[in-house]
Amino acid sequence: MARASGCAGAVVEDARIGASNGRHRLIVRLAQTQEAAPFRLTVPVAVTLQGEATARLFDVRFDGGRVAGLDVLLEARPLRVDVDPGFDAFRRLAPGEVPPSLGTLFGAKRQVLVMPAAASPRSSRPGASSASSGGAAIAASRSSTMAR
Repeated sequence: MARASGCAGAVVEDARIGASNGRHRLIVRLAQTQEAAPFRLTVPVAVTLQGEATARLFDVRFDGGRVAGLDVLLEARPLRVDVDPGFDAFRRLAPGEVPPSLGTLFGAKRQVLVMPAAASPRSSRPGASSASSGGAAIAASRSSTMAR
């Protein structure tokens, strides 16, 4: 059996709330968006309910298809749905989920570096390094590399 490579891209394809016999019916449909064949994957979904302090956790299982869903009856009204809130599923992150990084900054068309106010002129020279001004040294080293 061939193994898939890469990782899944997962998006919320549909999410809605309806009424059913005095209860709240929550339907969430997730889809895998990668070009490769769909992965067998379990994606946690947290549902925050009105009047409850902690969210309820449900598992949405992709069993070889591109679409998987959650269809559940709840006593309380759903207020919020979070897909993979703990980043537990091996999947491609959406752009808004990726934390900022120096790699992202240096790949940007426009770069803005913020230097600490207490940085000495020596600590901001290319090649200088000290434990207290590591950020300044990184920024300066990158600037000198770009100037070459």
